[in-house]
Amino acid sequence: RWVPVCVWAVLLLPGCAITAPATAWRPAQIDVSGIEQLCVLEFSGEQGRSVAAALTARLWENEFYTLVDVADLSPIRVASASGITGAVQPADYLDSARGQGVDGLIIGDVIEYRCDDQVLSSTSMHVSSGRTEDADHGLSSTGTDMGVSHTQTIHREATVSIAFRLVEVETGKVRATRKTTQTFQGDLGPDSAR
Repeated sequence: RWVPVCVWAVLLLPGCAITAPATAWRPAQIDVSGIEQLCVLEFSGEQGRSVAAALTARLWENEFYTLVDVADLSPIRVASASGITGAVQPADYLDSARGQGVDGLIIGDVIEYRCDDQVLSSTSMHVSSGRTEDADHGLSSTGTDMGVSHTQTIHREATVSIAFRLVEVETGKVRATRKTTQTFQGDLGPDSAR
């Protein structure tokens, strides 16, 4: 089965959000047969919410899957004899996901999230002089005009590494596990999208 694959750079720290999409067609590396509706849960680790949001946006642009917002799912936890303990787990979303018709959950961890910016500034002076004449009134003037302009460029080096799992909702079993790393290095002008 052939599916579109988007190469993406997930760099969504406020002030450090750059994406670089490139679409290509290749055979699917993961068996996604029967999975049409997906939900991406918040990733654990630094900037996990932003990484999950970026992945959701890429899948949305892909238009291959129907995406269900995680806010539409309610984790359902079963209390033990000693009460409910610990954080909500991905398995707690399975019953709710089944009720919403979700076929697969994507869960994951942010292994590395690094974004280093170096601000490069430059200042330039502009000097111009000229003479103007008004022949009708017999007037002339000479003047000098000075201007200063200041520009900033951001040199950014960023890396995001994630590990994720595709969980089949019906069975609760992990269908695939992958790790990926995306890097970005470049200069951004003051008008660049963050």
